[in-house]
Amino acid sequence: MRTKKFLMILMAVFQTAMLLAVEPAKPVNEFMLFLSEPATELFVSYEGRFKAMFPETPTKSEQEVTLSDELGKTTIYSFMYETSELVYMVSYCDYPATYTANADIQDLLKKAQGGFETSLKLTNEFSESVSLQGYKGIHFKSKNDEYYAEMKDFLIGNRLYQIGILKYGGYAAGTADKGFFESLTFIN
Repeated sequence: MRTKKFLMILMAVFQTAMLLAVEPAKPVNEFMLFLSEPATELFVSYEGRFKAMFPETPTKSEQEVTLSDELGKTTIYSFMYETSELVYMVSYCDYPATYTANADIQDLLKKAQGGFETSLKLTNEFSESVSLQGYKGIHFKSKNDEYYAEMKDFLIGNRLYQIGILKYGGYAAGTADKGFFESLTFIN
């Protein structure tokens, strides 16, 4: 099924992005995706310290991944709402504090972007530095022959957040899609 394939691809991409600066060439086994529909339900993750508007309650998944022998493992927490053509996603993971303590945030975010694009064999069409609530991030759009991805990544302390929409055949361009990105809020 197209949706399951799409989800597997997205999960693999997110894993690669998490491994970004640690081992960018490491193979990835799964992917996750999100779909475009009116964002009407506020979802709050107190553990994840974020909230975002989804069309319906997203499905949560957790996956433990090895960053490197030196850094050890981390768990990727993903929240996703999907349709047959599109997926809305918010994910996060925590890096060891020693890894991010003296790192350049923009360099780490660019490596996350590169890992994502490389994993899906996407060509970057747009990239810019952004901020949300004073936290540095990166916003990018990338595509290949099958799907189009729009993502925003933010690094807060040692936590990497990703919000994105992956869609077959073109970028998600509806008001609800824009609202999904704008709805992301970090909470204390």
